Amino acid sequence: MMGTTLTSVLAVVYDGRREVLTDALQLLLEQNGFEARTVTDASLACAVAEEWLPFAVVVDIVMPGVTGLELARRLRASALTRDMLLVAFTARTSKDDRTRALEAGFDVHCAKPLTPNRLLTVLESVIGRC
Repeated sequence: MMGTTLTSVLAVVYDGRREVLTDALQLLLEQNGFEARTVTDASLACAVAEEWLPFAVVVDIVMPGVTGLELARRLRASALTRDMLLVAFTARTSKDDRTRALEAGFDVHCAKPLTPNRLLTVLESVIGRC
């Protein structure tokens, strides 16, 4: 399915257990009615987001190379992706960390572990406003 729908979510995850985490996140989203794709590289995420046009991108902030903060800036700078919901999840939860995430372009900042209920609540609250 190409194009933006309110049930399409791209998850960008980098973690020591990334295969397990990406599979679990994709399964959670799909079981709750979302079409989901996962990637483990921020550079690839830009290309996938511009091609697929999901309504939301869930991003792990701490990644090697291109960080989640830089990914958010890039997504906000592109005409194709600037209006997507950007959800950050991170172990960095200080007030300054939250401020940096919001300044980079994230709409929501969630502390790790990002529980299934928290993620679904965030996504469903946006769908309910549309």
